[in-house]
Amino acid sequence: FFLIGRVWQARSWGAFVAGALLVPPVFLLARIREYMVALLIVAVVAALARRYAADSCVLISTDKAVNPTSVMGVSKRIAELVFLGEAGARGTRFRVVRLGNVLSSNGSVVPLFQQQIAERRPLTVTDTEATRYFITVGEAAQLVLAAALPQMAGELFLLDMHDPVRILDLAHALMDMA
Repeated sequence: FFLIGRVWQARSWGAFVAGALLVPPVFLLARIREYMVALLIVAVVAALARRYAADSCVLISTDKAVNPTSVMGVSKRIAELVFLGEAGARGTRFRVVRLGNVLSSNGSVVPLFQQQIAERRPLTVTDTEATRYFITVGEAAQLVLAAALPQMAGELFLLDMHDPVRILDLAHALMDMA
């Protein structure tokens, strides 16, 4: 964290905190610890942004933080609360951006389904009733950058992601297109 502080001493205008977690094999049995470390990083970045008077600090969160049902959703919601708690003070503008499933990103189910189709394997749908909101990479980038602008009001930014899509319906549509 010393290095982050050194970067901010050069008068950085802001920071973006993603905190998306890919699970390395070493963490498979200790996933809770991994999320705790991610939350600690979020808290430290928020503290450093305040300490070095960054103009803006944006947390990139997920729609899974709304009424969370998973450890990831709960950890994202806690990270949001850390940022929103900082937002009331003067100085650094703390903002939270909530994104849906970003199409073609590492965390999206679409590339996984496409790979399974290409390899002629069955598609992995763990919950036939599960739904997700989908957005494009461009939409996600625009929302994240807009949240950092000084003229934007508010602390929590959401994109109109329209209606959620059932993962099972998406799997069928991708199979039909293949």
